[in-house]
Amino acid sequence: MSTGPFLYSDITVESPEFKKKPPSLHLSCQSSNTSLKSIGSANDLETASIYSEESSGFKRGSDSGTVILCSIGNSQSSSFTMEEETQSMRSISQTIRSGYETSWSVDVQFKGSRLDHVLERIFVQVSPEGDIKINHLACLAHIQNVIRKNIKDAQILVFNCQEPDPDITEMFDQVFDCFFDLNSRPDLESFIRFCETCYDWLAKSNSHTILFHSESSSGTRRLLLLLFAYASFCDSVERQNIRTNRRLKAYLSTYPNGNTSVPVTYLRYAAYMKIFSPFRRQGISKATMSIHSIVLHNCPLFADHSVNIFLKVYSYSPLRHVYTTHIHNICGRLSERAVLLFTEEPITVRGDVVILCYRLKYDRIERRRVF
Repeated sequence: MSTGPFLYSDITVESPEFKKKPPSLHLSCQSSNTSLKSIGSANDLETASIYSEESSGFKRGSDSGTVILCSIGNSQSSSFTMEEETQSMRSISQTIRSGYETSWSVDVQFKGSRLDHVLERIFVQVSPEGDIKINHLACLAHIQNVIRKNIKDAQILVFNCQEPDPDITEMFDQVFDCFFDLNSRPDLESFIRFCETCYDWLAKSNSHTILFHSESSSGTRRLLLLLFAYASFCDSVERQNIRTNRRLKAYLSTYPNGNTSVPVTYLRYAAYMKIFSPFRRQGISKATMSIHSIVLHNCPLFADHSVNIFLKVYSYSPLRHVYTTHIHNICGRLSERAVLLFTEEPITVRGDVVILCYRLKYDRIERRRVF
């Protein structure tokens, strides 16, 4: 059986600009029971993707700045469907086809398939990229035997971080395809579903085992993100599985983080798993928020020390367009801030919230993504 909550992707609209001094955005929100008021329209063919890089220490700016009043009544609205202690960790590295070993890095070409025994019933397998298919399958068959020798009557659930492969599905009884686009936006529900699947599978029987499978550098990045998400999931208040959390993070800490090149957005979503406990998930996922104001710090200025911008707000799962502001001109110093106040009624959002900022260039009649 092959299923997969991560078979979801979209297209990145545009790479982010202004990496040296990124703009920051603050929301003024409060809980609300009001429902979303939006008019259905399918004319907005834009993808809400937030592949971005993030740096700490945003410049706050002065208290004085531009205040912009926004009217909900005149907004453009449409519906559009659019991550035990270190010393007690037993990490057993086995080279299946060769005696060559190297440091854990997705940028290094392994000569042999690597198997890590991360936890008692969690294994990680990474095959060398570019190897022929028959070698990959031979390694998987050998790894299957190794796991069954270590764990009596092992029932193996495979999380395949590569493209769906019918040969892997035929070899193992339980296969979940986790082939998500690293250049796209994360899907919160898929991360939660993955963590719950892991947790429930291991809890059902002592013979239940998990194998993470990767055959490429991008597959290894997905694999590491899933491990980090599950480590955070086991650190929630109700579970408090400190041993699993620490051993997974100890395993991840041996990986040279400087070579991962994993989008910060996915790391953030993986860390969110800590708050999605069984008793809080529904409350968080279904809670409605009302955005009363949006504050922009360090908004980049261009010719004549000004810029024309507008914001697009996406929410719900799957994401759909909720609100588009009017075009506003921001001028002055870079240290100043712009405040957008929604005077008539707040923007109502729930679940995932994505805010995109665009710069409008009148001379070329075009828009560019700012963040």
